[in-house]
Amino acid sequence: MLGSETHNNIRDLGSVAWRNDLADLESMSGPKWNKILRDEKAQMARVAADPAVSVRIPAYKEALLAAKKVISTAGWFSIFYPNRRSRSTKPAIHLSPINGGAFRWSYDHGDRKMYISDDLDVDHEGADRLEELQIYTIDDVGGGSHDYKLTCRSIADGEIWTKTGVGPSVSVADGRAYYLRHEKRLWYNRLCSCDKDTGGGERTEFVMKNVRYNLQIVKVESGFLLRAENNGHSMLFARDEHNKIKRIDRDVNWHIPMLEIPHYVGRLVMTNEGIWEYRFSPRSSPSYVYQKKVLASGTVETYGEPYYYSSDFNFMLTRKNGIIYGLRIPDFTKIPEEVFKVPGGEVVPDMFYNSTYVYAGDLKFYVEDPCAGPYLIHLTPDSMERQILSRYPEAANYEFNRIKAISADGTDVYTGYIKIRRHKPRGLMTVIYGAYGSPTAMGFIYRKWAPLLENGWAIAFAYVRGGGDNGWTWAEAGRREQRYKSIEDAEACIKALQRHLHIDAAHTYIYGRSAGGIQVGALANRNPDGRLFNGIYAEVPYVDVLQTTTNPSLPLTELEYDEFGDPRHRAADLSFWARYSPVTNVPEGGLPAIFILCRAGLNDTQVYAYEPVKWILRARGLTPASSVGASTSPKLLAIEEGQGHFYSGPTEIEARALDLAILDAYNSQQIVSL
Repeated sequence: MLGSETHNNIRDLGSVAWRNDLADLESMSGPKWNKILRDEKAQMARVAADPAVSVRIPAYKEALLAAKKVISTAGWFSIFYPNRRSRSTKPAIHLSPINGGAFRWSYDHGDRKMYISDDLDVDHEGADRLEELQIYTIDDVGGGSHDYKLTCRSIADGEIWTKTGVGPSVSVADGRAYYLRHEKRLWYNRLCSCDKDTGGGERTEFVMKNVRYNLQIVKVESGFLLRAENNGHSMLFARDEHNKIKRIDRDVNWHIPMLEIPHYVGRLVMTNEGIWEYRFSPRSSPSYVYQKKVLASGTVETYGEPYYYSSDFNFMLTRKNGIIYGLRIPDFTKIPEEVFKVPGGEVVPDMFYNSTYVYAGDLKFYVEDPCAGPYLIHLTPDSMERQILSRYPEAANYEFNRIKAISADGTDVYTGYIKIRRHKPRGLMTVIYGAYGSPTAMGFIYRKWAPLLENGWAIAFAYVRGGGDNGWTWAEAGRREQRYKSIEDAEACIKALQRHLHIDAAHTYIYGRSAGGIQVGALANRNPDGRLFNGIYAEVPYVDVLQTTTNPSLPLTELEYDEFGDPRHRAADLSFWARYSPVTNVPEGGLPAIFILCRAGLNDTQVYAYEPVKWILRARGLTPASSVGASTSPKLLAIEEGQGHFYSGPTEIEARALDLAILDAYNSQQIVSL
């Protein structure tokens, strides 16, 4: 349940108050709300039936399905189990990460049926055969609303026991299944455990009382650690020799959250002198027992900050302005050996390496390269081997390039783009995010953008401040009241891309998802005349920031004070969002020169559907009681029932194919129904 502040038309902070004349929509119920749902659905149906749109949809759907098939095979990484009969370790599960942090997985079994879970673990006590091995999965059963269920199952017995109302992670250790529960939706602050075989005997092991920290279970060789995260800050907790949860390190601003070393765990911490490795033994000592310098500050400047490190292999993954480097670093005093480089892509380490009592002879990394199909890298201390997972011949037709822009304060900002080789693009879509210190990686770009790329568009990614593309300082520079810098960075990137690609504003579009909605919404308010870009494609956009950050009854507000600010108690944050919150600052009369195509999920509990609804109404220059379509440039809104922050199932492909068909037809000025 949301608090009464959510639909109160007066927001009163004591020292200042203002009217929210669309507050009645925040209940997401009643005649006005239902009429909006009907009207928006009818308008989207009319556009979908337009000849210029409908003729594109089948081919676009086929292109998206073909790209999805390339990355849909499980088996990139494996979880092993002790086979008691053969007295050896054998593979139990093959899995691969997918959108939204979930996994696609299958048993090491004949039928290889695919499952999707948000997290999983196996019974490390083993079994006589795979069919008897107990598997523990976390699954979202709320249609995208983050309502999770923990299930213990086996091939032989099927579902053994379940628990609802749990969090998104699980680990099994010493005869107990460990999982999280929440005191408030999305605030996972309680670690609980139960008997791994029966599900009985639940007890609370640890409670996090600080509302700014969310708990996460991290699987390691010794069983698991507990990590408390808060937008770049973190603390680590582990079970001591008496099985009590104890804090084992200090809160730091920058680190690799976890690195796995046989019989130890550790982290990397950055200082002015460079990057240091710290180790500790979680079951015997709450203090660091070893430390060494692993990377000099000059190397960080060249290759960026690391996001993965293997002490065993002296190997590190770093990221800087859209390029990922794989580096061997046997001696920090020497220049690292550049083992591989992936421009514009993503490299995912094996998250289960050393977590299941199996020490493999090599490291495995899953690579998504925008100019190639996905592949695995097998790394040993002496060699590297690439294993092609799936072939995508179309990737050879494209080129990735990176250019530099200069932001308003003189800071160099980079943006990368991909397009057909030696081809002038007929449309430009710039992806903007810049939040949580998360990287803006293309990855296997075709699963989302194949139809536009095939039809001659360029897809660009802006590596703006606030994101994780250039280290901790870069991310911190775009947080809270400094977020205007990421908006100015995005403007600079768009202009640089237009100059470089010789494309005008009439064929330029910007894309923002979730927190990226702040950037695209603010950019529209700053450039409402269409002279910088022609349109916006937004998915579940976070746009009603002033109202959300001043409403602590909402699930994420208190958790994200360090990311977006606390306007209730900090004047600087209040002043900033009063000037930059997209919904609050739409110009009087709306955004008549900007085309908007926006998607929301009715089950979304991170960005409630009323936020994009309020934004679209403001952009049209209309009140909730007004009719749809009075704006010069169309504003389209799709609100999917049964979908949350990430669309899933057939709806994911169908919605994407429709959206890209609309965008391409609009860019070609072919839609007659608008």
